[in-house]
Amino acid sequence: MVLLTSEDDFTTLTELNFVTAPKMILICLLIELVVQTFALVVEPTAWWTWQLLGFIVATNLGAVVLAVFAQRSADQLSNVYRRVFTPQFYQTMSSISQLQARFQAEAEAAGDDPADIDDMVSELYAAARSYLETKRIHDSTPLPELGVPHLTPGEVSLISESELFLSDDADSS
Repeated sequence: MVLLTSEDDFTTLTELNFVTAPKMILICLLIELVVQTFALVVEPTAWWTWQLLGFIVATNLGAVVLAVFAQRSADQLSNVYRRVFTPQFYQTMSSISQLQARFQAEAEAAGDDPADIDDMVSELYAAARSYLETKRIHDSTPLPELGVPHLTPGEVSLISESELFLSDDADSS
């Protein structure tokens, strides 16, 4: 599975270039303007007819090329979407949605407005900050010496089976 990891991946996602519908309409209008100008200005001759026929063929080929570019853009977008919208993404969104629904239900049960979380933000931040500060102090505080030796796994001696299960002979001696 390939995930988006670099800034370039996110830039690619947000800056895909497409031939938009307004651009296509503008191109068609410009082509029509050129063709109509020729039709109104130039006296029809066999040579001009061939030129206009060539122009029409070129515009049709241009439409095919534009369709290929549009399909290429759609393929790029499809590849990016497959990398972003993974099953894990949808599972995460589902979990966040369930959390939000539960949060809303709890807020309503407490008589609070679930949309008004401004009051809770400062309390949540303070609680998280206090937890992290307490954890940092706890992790950096050495354990008190209680007089019990600390043995590493290599220093621990194993009791043999004969020592563990003393036979009756050993009890009588």
